[in-house]
Amino acid sequence: MGRKRNVDVQQVPRRIRTKQGGNANEYVDELLENARQWLIDNGYNNLQLPDADAEFSQEIFPGFELSGSAGFRSGSLQGLETILRSGDATLDTDGSLITISTGLGFQAVGGGYEAFLEFEGIEISTDVGLRINDIDIFLQASVDPATLAVTINQFNINDLGDIEVDLTGLGPLDWALGELVSFLKDLLGNILYDLLEDPILDALTQALGNIIPPTF
Repeated sequence: MGRKRNVDVQQVPRRIRTKQGGNANEYVDELLENARQWLIDNGYNNLQLPDADAEFSQEIFPGFELSGSAGFRSGSLQGLETILRSGDATLDTDGSLITISTGLGFQAVGGGYEAFLEFEGIEISTDVGLRINDIDIFLQASVDPATLAVTINQFNINDLGDIEVDLTGLGPLDWALGELVSFLKDLLGNILYDLLEDPILDALTQALGNIIPPTF
């Protein structure tokens, strides 16, 4: 889903650096260096995940099930500050504007939850590890080199990647593993887009407003 965002450069504190030449990759890498620092400075290197509750069940004999509950608390997600370029970037000119197009990804995004399970008087506490691989983002933005006014033409999260869940220590409730892993994957799949979109867009927009693009 594309989105346009116009930015008043007077609202953005600048650390302006001029790059000569038309090396799109170097320019994007410099933008991302700036964006990574902004994400860290604004606390987006450690995002809070929402609490969640799930139920699981075991069929004792045909037509009779016993149910348990699981609570996932104190969740966090790290790694937005590892954003990087994927593939080659391009720079194009259209009148006074320079347009940047590039693919983006992350070196490492992961996190975890504290999990609390209860089933028929059995209570278990354990930790959940999370890892998200191969997130694929496309960015196209236009910048006026004279004013550093920024327009985000496209910001598409094309693929939320592969979500890995590491849930161990269930002991006698190990039979519920598959059901709980599926629940957590669905949960992250539903919230990950919103968690990523605004921080990454804001980080990229301020970086574009800070650094003069290469001249041709």
